[in-house]
Amino acid sequence: MLKARLGYDFDDRIARALPFLFHERVHPNALSLIGVVVSLFGAWAFAEGAFRLGAVIVLFGGVFDLVDGVVARRQGRVTTFGGFLDSSLDRV
Repeated sequence: MLKARLGYDFDDRIARALPFLFHERVHPNALSLIGVVVSLFGAWAFAEGAFRLGAVIVLFGGVFDLVDGVVARRQGRVTTFGGFLDSSLDRV
């Protein structure tokens, strides 16, 4: 869906903007988990009434969801489990 809106060079744009994520040490599944943890902090901020802070934190957590698939494709680490994990964590 994003590729249809932003163009098919979306992966290249992400790779150029965040090159430090494409080292072999960074596992795409870890990025998915980090994104959920960050988003949960954003949910906590919302619950405390800090709506602007919560929105910024949730958006930051969403960045991890954007890049985990790109990192997996670039590193050749696309797996069925990774896709399942990503889609499951998207529901959180």
